[in-house]
Amino acid sequence: MPKYKKNKRRRRHTIFKFRRPDEYVEMTPSDSEDKASKVKKASFKIHNGKKQINKLKRLIFLGVFLAVALVIILISLLSPTGIAEMYKNFSATFSLNSKLPIELYGTETYNVSVHNNYFCLLSDTDFSTISNNGKVSFRDNHGFSSPIMCDSEARTLIFDQNGKGVRIYNAEGLLHSFDYTNSIYAADIARNGYFAVAGKAENYTSMVTVYNKNGDMIYEWYCPEEIINSVAVAPDGKSVAVGTVSVSDGEFTGKIYVLKYNSADAVYKKEYDDKIIYAINSVTRKNFAVVFENSCDIISWKDYSAVTYNSEYDVNFVRATAKRIAIASSRESNDGNYEFNVYNNSKKLVFSFKFDGHINDFQIRKNNIYILSGNSVYLINSDGEIAKTGTANFGTVKIIPVSSSSCLAVGHNSVTKISLQ
Repeated sequence: MPKYKKNKRRRRHTIFKFRRPDEYVEMTPSDSEDKASKVKKASFKIHNGKKQINKLKRLIFLGVFLAVALVIILISLLSPTGIAEMYKNFSATFSLNSKLPIELYGTETYNVSVHNNYFCLLSDTDFSTISNNGKVSFRDNHGFSSPIMCDSEARTLIFDQNGKGVRIYNAEGLLHSFDYTNSIYAADIARNGYFAVAGKAENYTSMVTVYNKNGDMIYEWYCPEEIINSVAVAPDGKSVAVGTVSVSDGEFTGKIYVLKYNSADAVYKKEYDDKIIYAINSVTRKNFAVVFENSCDIISWKDYSAVTYNSEYDVNFVRATAKRIAIASSRESNDGNYEFNVYNNSKKLVFSFKFDGHINDFQIRKNNIYILSGNSVYLINSDGEIAKTGTANFGTVKIIPVSSSSCLAVGHNSVTKISLQ
């Protein structure tokens, strides 16, 4: 059996004294070692550990990564159709060198839509995207006999009224092109790229079809007795407003329906006796405007609360940006006396003013109104006063604000830049 008892060890006693390892032993160099250490003293360095430095580097990297990720997420949420398409729109129209003036194709300019650093131009033969410096990013021959343009922040839709053709563009080029089932009455495109087309139906009076930004159909609504003459899609694409007109006993009746895509029943409906809906403007981010002959209803997409603008004059123009909507009206017999009313997204009247003179076109930029009257351009500030003026070339039909001191004059054959003094 093994023994587990502690073995006895005899401790040796000697005259030599052993030192424990933790005891301090003072050592002094010899004369030769002292001289050598003085020579090499300058080359010695004390290296501390890098743990704290590495930790600080990791924290900085993590902070930068989170900041970049947050910026990307924020830009993606703010961009209408995604950060990739926003970059394509910017790169396609970016130009440092001015190429103005430029010549246009086609014989007649129909309409323009204004964006941050570029504009879209629709003529009788072509659709073009042009930067404010005159760079033509692309040009497409649409081939429509009666082209109508609908605008949003990132994309533009054109359709052939009473025809069947539909085309969707961004600043880089053509995205979608197809033929609608029947003749088209109206169309609209939303901020997020969703779009709606209204037209004739085979077994009904009219119908409206809604598509997502990829061009896939997501909703159809049929109108059995009324004709759809206007349509608007909400900025988030989750609902569509439909304007209809019907005749009974010689009297016109207009109706507004707001539809969600999970039901054929309207979530909001309003009837206008003895009124014809001329158009629906849906450019602002929070409201849509229903335009009549002598009035305009500004209705919220969220709770459908409304503000009504009534005028003794005829409503001639309704222009809107993401944050502003301006209504211009004048007497039918005297078009040289215009009244302007500008509203914000809260449906509040921001300012109003009167303008003496004929109006060919006007645009909104920030809090200013740019008016084309004959060959003269006027910048009206938020106080309703003429702050600056400029002279456009003969034959100018549209203007595009570039800054507070300049704008572009668009004619049927050319685009030029003019200064405002």
